[in-house]
Amino acid sequence: MLTSNNQFETAIARRAAAYASFFVLAFLVVAVGLFGGDSAFAQRNKIEATAKKGVADVAREPDSQTKDTRARRKVRPLILYREKAQYTQEAKDNKVEGTVVLRVVFGADSQIKNIEVVRGLPHGLTEKAIEAAKKIRFEPAMKDDQPVSVPAKLEYSFRL
Repeated sequence: MLTSNNQFETAIARRAAAYASFFVLAFLVVAVGLFGGDSAFAQRNKIEATAKKGVADVAREPDSQTKDTRARRKVRPLILYREKAQYTQEAKDNKVEGTVVLRVVFGADSQIKNIEVVRGLPHGLTEKAIEAAKKIRFEPAMKDDQPVSVPAKLEYSFRL
């Protein structure tokens, strides 16, 4: 009789441990926001921190940024227009696929400069990628209220 009672107590202890670990996990999910969302605690702290700074609205739309705001901080170039590179007929006939990688400089004067081929493709696809890169229109990067040139890599994928 003593062994069955001991087995019963062991089963209850295991079940209690399982429930305890479930409740701890549930608390962590709610309190810390483990699965992507902000928890109520994190949202409250974010609102309190924002109120201390004197910021009126917590969530700003990206469209509400003005050029003055862009100029005050270090900002990457803002691409306004980017054309897709066109396939050449010869590349289509030969069923060429792949990616052209170009190293460029986004100039302070809003021009793409120093185009270098890192990885090219045959049958005129590299040339088409360079043509498309030259047509990019952008606002230059800003640092300390001044436009600056920044290096970057551009990739043009060709898929049939």
